[in-house]
Amino acid sequence: MKKCLLFLFIISNFCFSQTTDHDKFRDYFNFNRGIDKAESKDYRGAIADYSKAIKLDPNNSETYYSRGIAKFEIKDYSSAIEDYTIAIKLNSNYVNAYNNRGFTKYMLKDYEGALEDCNKAIRIDPNHAYAYSNRGSARKELKDYEGALIDYNKAIRLDPNYVIAYYNRGIVKYELGNLSEACSDFKKAKSLGYEDASGYIALCCN
Repeated sequence: MKKCLLFLFIISNFCFSQTTDHDKFRDYFNFNRGIDKAESKDYRGAIADYSKAIKLDPNNSETYYSRGIAKFEIKDYSSAIEDYTIAIKLNSNYVNAYNNRGFTKYMLKDYEGALEDCNKAIRIDPNHAYAYSNRGSARKELKDYEGALIDYNKAIRLDPNYVIAYYNRGIVKYELGNLSEACSDFKKAKSLGYEDASGYIALCCN
């Protein structure tokens, strides 16, 4: 009888272990399929797969972060912020989650909130070019043009081909009346493939 009970106990544990491994496999499968769908711009499909993965593993910060990106792409900004916030709660040093949440707040015109998140990202990683650029954009909207220039300069030093940093720095210089330097930034942005710079080039490069 004891041998029988022991055998049943072992079988029970074996089945539980197999189920756990199966859940992990499904979690990874859904997560990776979500990435594939996001890369093909099927963001709603990606969100559905990330949500399935979260049900299987609700403590994976990477899945919340990835779902936040997909939600951002469909302009569901408030929900994207919720996912980034959960990712940060699960990983307090998740620098990209702070940066992305900051930029999402920027899109919602919460410039002070964007500034705060970018500051946190920069404290975690002082060489995060995107965080400097996004903080520069928040400062630009808050009319802190000098602060914005400092941030764009830093972003460009960290990434000399950071096209949007050149473009946005050009806008700040244009607003400050420094047309010759603005012209240089807009030309650089266009040379890097940013065609939107053409309009400003026509304004300040003649």
